[in-house]
Amino acid sequence: MYKSIVDQPAFNKYFDAASFQPVMLENIEKAELGDPSGIKADIQSSCREDLW
Repeated sequence: MYKSIVDQPAFNKYFDAASFQPVMLENIEKAELGDPSGIKADIQSSCREDLW
């Protein structure tokens, strides 16, 4: 589900290609290799606490 954001038009339109996009892509790659720490940190810093 997290990975699907990169397929949305908003990803390229609203998320900075120099700062935000590389971080998202790195987090996705790490998660695919078994390390979800980047996605977990992003969710904890970006989402309401009651959602996680």
